[in-house]
This record gives sequence, C-alpha cells and structure tokens, in this order.
Amino acid sequence: MNKINSSDLWLVLDIGTTELKGALMNSEGVIQKESSRPNQTYTPSSGFEEQEAENWWGKACEIFSELGSGKNIGAIGLTGQMQNLVLLDEYGDLLQPVILYSDQRAVEEAQELSDLDNSLQIQQQTGNEQGPSSVLCKLMWLKKNSPEAYEKSSNIMLGAADFISARLTGKFCTDTTTASTTGLMHLTERQWLDSEVLQNLGISDCKPKLPLLVSGGSEIGPLLSEKATRLGLKNGIPVFLGPGDAGANTIGSGCGNPGKAYAYCGTSGWVAFSEKKPANPNSGVITLSHPNPGFFIQVAPLMTAGGNFDWFKDLMEYSSHEELINNALAAPLSKLLYLPYLKGERSPFIDPLARGALIGLESESDRKYIGRAVLEGVCLAFRHCLMALCEEMPQQLILTGGTSRSQNFCQLFSDVLQAEIVLLKEQQNIGLRGVLASCGLLTKKTDQDDKKDKFLPNNNLDHHYNKKYAAFQQAYPRLEPIYSMLSDIPN
Repeated sequence: MNKINSSDLWLVLDIGTTELKGALMNSEGVIQKESSRPNQTYTPSSGFEEQEAENWWGKACEIFSELGSGKNIGAIGLTGQMQNLVLLDEYGDLLQPVILYSDQRAVEEAQELSDLDNSLQIQQQTGNEQGPSSVLCKLMWLKKNSPEAYEKSSNIMLGAADFISARLTGKFCTDTTTASTTGLMHLTERQWLDSEVLQNLGISDCKPKLPLLVSGGSEIGPLLSEKATRLGLKNGIPVFLGPGDAGANTIGSGCGNPGKAYAYCGTSGWVAFSEKKPANPNSGVITLSHPNPGFFIQVAPLMTAGGNFDWFKDLMEYSSHEELINNALAAPLSKLLYLPYLKGERSPFIDPLARGALIGLESESDRKYIGRAVLEGVCLAFRHCLMALCEEMPQQLILTGGTSRSQNFCQLFSDVLQAEIVLLKEQQNIGLRGVLASCGLLTKKTDQDDKKDKFLPNNNLDHHYNKKYAAFQQAYPRLEPIYSMLSDIPN
C-alpha cells in the first residue's frame, strides 16, 4: 500500500440525492479542482423513491477520472446519502433499484413493528423510533413483496458511499453513522441487532448479508488494480469510508464536539449537534452514532427541505432557484402559511402520510406570495425541528447546504428562526472537509477564522414570525386526520 504524505492530494466524493460532488483537496481542505454530476430519483409509485446504483458508479468514475487522472493522489475519501437499501447478488451485481431514505412504502410494516411485543426493546436498542423510512421496515416489506430479490441477495449495502467503496476495494463495509439510521444497529454497542430480535421480525436471515461495521473515517482497503487502471489512478492507494453525509457535515462544520449546532438545508435537511448521550427517542429527535465512540449526533431531520424549492421552481417555470427566491422575497409579508411535507415527515413527528399544504389562500395570492410562503414554510419547519432538539433557541446557528448560496434566503432563515445565522468559508464543501477530518487527512480544523458571513435577525419581524410559527405548530395536528382520510382515496 502506498504511504500517505501531507503533500499528496486527496480525491473526495459525496454521493448526494440530487448530485454527486467530487473534489481534489490538499491537506488543509482547500479545493484544487472540483466536479459534479446530476443524480436522478425515480418515483414508480406513490411513496416509492428509488435511484440506480449503477448510475452512481458510472458518474463516480467520470468524476474520479476527470479530477485524479495523472495527479499525485494519496487517498480516496467517500461520503454520501445514508439509509439506502441496496441488494447485491453473489457476484456483486444489483438485484433491483436502490430504495432511498425518503421512500415511504413500508407503512404497514412499520405498524406491524409497532404492534410487536418487543417493539419497545427495538426502540431502546436502536435508540430511535422506527417508522416507514427505516431500513428495518423496508427489509420486512421486501421479504413479503419482492421475495426473489430478497432471497437472491448476498450482500446488503446501506449507504451510497458503501456501494462505491465496495466497487473500489471489493470490501463490504458500512460506517456506524450510516448504520445507526437503519434500525438494524444497537446504538450504544455499535453492533448489529441480535438474531433473536430480527427473528421476531421474520428477517433474521438478513444478518449474514449485512456489511462489516467500521467507524466513519476508517481505511477500508487498497484501490483494486483493475479499478486503478480504469480511473487513471495509482494502484493500491488507500480508500477511506467517511461517515455518512450527516456525520461528515457535523465534523466539517466544526460541530464534532458538544457546544455548537448547525443546520443543513439541501434537498432534505436537518438540524444537529454532537452530544455525550443519546436523545430521548420519543422526543422527535434521532440519535446517530458519532465517528468518535464517546459522542453521539442528535439530529432532527426534515424529509423535504430545499426539495420544496425544486418543486415550486419547476411548477412555476422559474429559470433558477435564485430567480424564485428573489421574486418570492419581493412579496410583502402575508398570512399565507405553507407546510413543506411533500414526502411525509420524520421530525419532530413521524408521518409518511403528511403532505404539503397551503393555508390562507386569497384571490391576491399570486406566485410571488405563494413563493414567499413556501420559503417561509421551510424555515418554519427548521424552527420546529430545532425546538425539538434544544430546550431554547440557540443564539447562533451555522447554516450549510445548497440553499445557503442565496444571501436573501439566509436572511429569511435568520428572521424566521430569530437567530444569528453564520456561513463558513467554502461552506458548500463542508461535507467534503468532514470526510478528510474524520479520515485524519485534514491538518487544519474548522474554527472561528473560517466564518465568512453573518446574518442578524430583523427584530421588527419577531412578532410576525412568532405568530406565524404558533399557527404552523397547530396546522399539522389539525390536518393529521385529513391526511389519513386522503390516503384511503383510490387513485
């Protein structure tokens, strides 16, 4: 295996929901060159969310070849979306499309799990309530609805980075941060659930198919020679499996130690911080395994965050997200309220049947007014999650993710949350920096000097948004029975 030197360049890849993003970085986390490719999600049926893992691999190869060919690459680091379900046969070939974290097909299985005598035991061991998005429930669904693929599978991968890592090294591993999202791992022991627990669910035969558990940032193995040749890279360079995207962003934002919170607003979203103990699983907060075994990541996730922008941009035929945001925020304040639950919700409540809603439409409600309500609704959902995560609203919050490219949206985020919002330098690449840091390849830590911009809340708007937030809190409980009724209406 090649020796790693600080003068080497690191090839880092993040397999996100809407794009694969790669970068050539030095040991201080400075990007020398970057590249990206779009990712495609398919919805073959209501509640289904799928992607093609071969698409991940093909585009990852394009990025690796573009960035690394002919360069002095010292190592490869990987992160990506978590809570995926990828079935491989004995030859490593895919048996079906990837079932994504946002997929909600396992509603009946989640209810079956909830009705079991040992459901409380599973919640205590996994540290989290298991809803339809849980891989545990999706495996139950697969065994009933796609038994051939389930039986033929030899390896079950649980994250996008796991799959790419396996292709590069031939080793089947997953990091404990990713594993803690699945409902299959004992949170504090960092081991897969006992076969006896899985037997009660009818899926104990999946345990031998699960990958090896490693801490985020672990070296998985050397790059296979045939892959090195294809990618134009040195044979045998080490491949590191960083923590899944939430873990990488936590580390990269400088929130890897207790004391600071941050928000991620991409297609999905979350607010999170590191803590020395797990959260109460009944609080609406999810606890993830931290790459540091002494810590946990407490996170309140939104199923759809910036994805609401994508939906509204396409619906109203805006040319860009920037045009949408600027046009929407040119509208005056209004009483129009938007619920951003386009694909159900995970926090601070679990409800796969929840959907988006506009409340308070008037004849004057044109696309500008509605656009503002959509942006505000996403911010209000973050405020809702943050209040589940913290007893009091933090005075300062780091904002990461694609939506933070917009200065106007950052200001709105500050106004709605009534908190100081901070952006970091090169904040679009925080997850990539987090990979390097977790792998021990980053010599410069994220600190106060990395702050780029601050946005202070407009105190004149606190009364308006406090009132609107109070209405937002009441809206979902009032609509919950209607969502249930709508789900029974045949298409």
